[in-house]
Amino acid sequence: MAIQFKSVFRLRLLQKSGREEEALEMVGMIAGIFFRGIFRKLNCPVLVEGREHIPLEQPFVLMVNHQSKYDIPLLGGFLGKPLGFVAKKELFRIPILSFWMREIGCIPLDRKDISGGVSTISRLGSRMKEENRGFIIFPEGTRTRDPDGAIQGFRQGSLRLAVENGIPVLPVTIDGTRLLDCTESLWKSRAGGRYVRIRIEPPRALEENNAPARRRFMENLREVIVSNHKAIHVKWPGY
Repeated sequence: MAIQFKSVFRLRLLQKSGREEEALEMVGMIAGIFFRGIFRKLNCPVLVEGREHIPLEQPFVLMVNHQSKYDIPLLGGFLGKPLGFVAKKELFRIPILSFWMREIGCIPLDRKDISGGVSTISRLGSRMKEENRGFIIFPEGTRTRDPDGAIQGFRQGSLRLAVENGIPVLPVTIDGTRLLDCTESLWKSRAGGRYVRIRIEPPRALEENNAPARRRFMENLREVIVSNHKAIHVKWPGY
């Protein structure tokens, strides 16, 4: 609790003195340490390809396939930049957790408030551009239940944040977190044989903002992610 208090105090001090970039770096560092610790405890190394494609000096939307509850810690811990994401509004009622979620740029999801969601996307886009933030979008809408991580169809609305705010999209593929959700795979696999992979592609931008162009753009993003999923497919020895 003492460490937690000191961290919050220093963060607020940086923010009040107008040192927003330093404050954001601090948030990313603290979140990264926490998230990476999860994978250390699981004895599961993470292999990252294409980290150099992440535009650290500009906002971006990370469009990534969804396999597991470990996807957020994976992306938040190993990409070198604090990344916001959509979270259930109930999580924002947990005092300490909600504080750090808001600081990394998370937004609460209320499925019943559609008009409020549109307004939130507009505000989020402005904040991302002002602070060069990254944001995670899972275009499948929900995690895949396929044991091999087969990628589902993408929801067209997943492009809204990027398109309406002129923010580039990074297609990102992950594999292996599906195995962390499986008690049997953890039990049967050797700790030294577990691993997870991430492949990051260069950012892409929509050239024409019309329905056919958006559809083609989404199809292209999905093709890239599906192709990379086949290329980096993870299989643990012993399972």
